[in-house]
Amino acid sequence: MRWDKRHWAVMVSLLLMCCLVMPQWASAHAYIVQASPGDDELVATAPERLTLEFNESLQTAFYDIKITAPDGTQADDGNAQIDAERPHVLETGLRSGLGNGTYAVSWKAVSADGHPIQGAYVFHIGEPSGAPAGLADLASGTGQTGGPIKWILSLTDWIQYLALSVILGTLAFLLFRIAPSSMAREPMEVPGSYKLLWISYAAASVAAIISLPLNTIYESGVAIHEFSWALMGSALKLTSFGLIWMAQMLILMLLAVTILSGYDRDRSLKIRIWSSYGSLVLVLGWLLTHAMTGHPAAAEQRGLAITMDYIHLIAAAFWIGALTAMAVCLPPLADKLPPKVRGEVYWGAIRRFAAWGIGAVAALVATGI
Repeated sequence: MRWDKRHWAVMVSLLLMCCLVMPQWASAHAYIVQASPGDDELVATAPERLTLEFNESLQTAFYDIKITAPDGTQADDGNAQIDAERPHVLETGLRSGLGNGTYAVSWKAVSADGHPIQGAYVFHIGEPSGAPAGLADLASGTGQTGGPIKWILSLTDWIQYLALSVILGTLAFLLFRIAPSSMAREPMEVPGSYKLLWISYAAASVAAIISLPLNTIYESGVAIHEFSWALMGSALKLTSFGLIWMAQMLILMLLAVTILSGYDRDRSLKIRIWSSYGSLVLVLGWLLTHAMTGHPAAAEQRGLAITMDYIHLIAAAFWIGALTAMAVCLPPLADKLPPKVRGEVYWGAIRRFAAWGIGAVAALVATGI
């Protein structure tokens, strides 16, 4: 069936409608919605507990509350905890026999989207006094930790995503016959594809492996010299990133096997093709782990947010990867032909790419560019 202007008008209208009704995922991190005692609150007698209630759940690692008395001594009981039945509540007990004066509260936690947050404020018992010792060293209000580690971690995320995009796009270029099928007896014989896959695999693997210690330092808020295996163990067991990282390591190992099998000439063509499809499925699984972290993981409609983010990642990855594969793999194929025919090879590949690319653009528009 040929599509006329009416068909395209209907399709564009549906896409625009989808963009209008699609919920936008909030980019803000967790913040305090209620504190007891609250910021600058004056209470008549010393409370037994201090409670911080956030707008979203907290992760059960790298959290703490420290309360400093007017004379600079510790006023909390050192037993900060996240309420098991209310994972958005962080609380701690206070020591008995606290006197009047101004008390400083310093807290830190990791929000559901994996970002560390911290803050400080004061409250008063009986009557205000001078600022507690060390208050000037505390950051006021609610903040987010950062520094060079944050930027390095962002860089590894981008390297990992771009590398996965190239693997996805290269496999699509080969398996979906975007490459000229008449110029290679089988998809895996396209020159340059094997090296491109392994370079991308190496980049994604290194970025994924080092992301665990980097993320541990980032979420825990410790200095680099304070990093320890125990901290990394806590990140693995108690944070969503740690669980996802273990899934990524499993995918990483399986992907190496399927890529090798896809180019193993001792195997039949059918097995090589199916191994390459296995590689494609594993890369899609790896991308899913990225969609399960960050802001979508903390959205109210978590399942829908992750799904839309996942579709968006796949569509963008296809464009980045397939165009990279065309730029690397098409020239060696075209160079075998007379100059007059090379243009037809390129335009043929572009037309086949466009058939898939239009769908990818539609997905990008529908999920929010």
